[in-house]
Amino acid sequence: MFMVRIHSLAVIFFIVNMYLVAGKKMNFDTLEHRVVRPLKVPLIHFAFVCAAASCPPLRPEAYRGEMLDKQLNYRATIFINNAKNNTFDLTHKQSNLSSIFKWFE
Repeated sequence: MFMVRIHSLAVIFFIVNMYLVAGKKMNFDTLEHRVVRPLKVPLIHFAFVCAAASCPPLRPEAYRGEMLDKQLNYRATIFINNAKNNTFDLTHKQSNLSSIFKWFE
């Protein structure tokens, strides 16, 4: 029951609710899949996240245009080096990467 409630809230937040983005009404699902991903800028996922446990953590402050590259690179570094998300076995030359890296192939 609890998981169903969480899932329902996520559906409402990401799909049902509409938000005004750059003068256009859209939901977050559309924003991510039709606006952000086509930009082919993988680092953007370190800023635009759903806050799921497998996603990069939310930033405690706003992203700023003049600092965006530095902020995105910093968040990417934290995410990549977190063993919960990615593991690297130098001895066997193997890695296990988060599935978010497949989203921008």
